[in-house]
Amino acid sequence: MDPTTGILGGVESVATDGLLILDVGDVVILWGINGDPVGDDGGWEVTAVGAFPIPVIFSVNGYDCFSGTVGDGVTVESDDGFNATFVVPPLPMGTYDVVVRKADGTGSPVTLISGLEIIHRAFTTDLYALRAHLPPPRAVGPYAVQDEE
Repeated sequence: MDPTTGILGGVESVATDGLLILDVGDVVILWGINGDPVGDDGGWEVTAVGAFPIPVIFSVNGYDCFSGTVGDGVTVESDDGFNATFVVPPLPMGTYDVVVRKADGTGSPVTLISGLEIIHRAFTTDLYALRAHLPPPRAVGPYAVQDEE
């Protein structure tokens, strides 16, 4: 760790706008998770923030998460090197550690303790919100059998 910047890796240079340009090599860093708690039904996209210069594999509660990209399986590649999106499998409710490791199996895994909260998905709120915006099945008010089509 660079004692002057507190950054793992090294400062490559300083850009004209004052931003640091980092050279992290193949070091994987997990700073945090963006987003709200996710549902226990699985299939939720979660974005991790950190340094992901190489392909990585995320796991929660011992289960590998999917990349969300067809054909990639559990291997996640970051588009910008700093944000990586993965898809959570179905899990019981609770708070879980998020573990990220290099896809090639080298190095030690990085763990974000209590990084992901899984909540129970109740679809009743969504269902009634949807029904409130739909018209009634037939016109409101009295009607006779002859009015049926």
